[in-house]
Amino acid sequence: METKNNNVRKWWLYGALVSFVIAVVGVILVLFVFKDKKSHKAYDDEDDEDDTEVVEKRHHAWDDDEWDDEEWDDEDDMEERKSKNSLDDLDDIRDIPDEEVITPEEPDDTDDSIYDVVEQQPQFSEGDISVWLSQNIQYPPEAMADGIHGRVLCQFIVEKDGTISNVTVLRSVDPLLDKEAVRVLESMPNWKPGMKDGQPVRVKYTVPISFNL
Repeated sequence: METKNNNVRKWWLYGALVSFVIAVVGVILVLFVFKDKKSHKAYDDEDDEDDTEVVEKRHHAWDDDEWDDEEWDDEDDMEERKSKNSLDDLDDIRDIPDEEVITPEEPDDTDDSIYDVVEQQPQFSEGDISVWLSQNIQYPPEAMADGIHGRVLCQFIVEKDGTISNVTVLRSVDPLLDKEAVRVLESMPNWKPGMKDGQPVRVKYTVPISFNL
């Protein structure tokens, strides 16, 4: 009977020992699995944070329109984007219609027409022309001796540069007086030319010259 009790006690001890070992192994496995999951979670959180930081950096660089090589993982991609933007700018320039390009108008120097009346008539540069003529006329002695007097009507052209040309007598009094009238007109200083559409033009001008004794 005692031997039987000893056997039961031995088997009970073996069972208790096996149960203890199983319990310890189970606890170790649970701790290992929990620690592994925690390690993976920390690693995943770190990766997510890094990815977010990279995305934020790229987003910031794109908003500021900065082309920093360090913020691009692929240099070829960066160069391609730069090239595309340059081509887009070139296309914008090419798309400007021709009619929007304003070309300044060049003065028309080919107008050699002679006008009788223009927007701004020629002006004598020395003030009153009648006063200047009276001060510069030299009465021919022969005409004075013969008592020849009168008013010679003359016409001339004020050129674009203000010079006088084509002096002619429209109404004659005497060849002596006509000759003096032409001479004094040809000796006049330059005039201020006549203006048409903002440009100097050739203008006819008529003036009477009086010879009084």
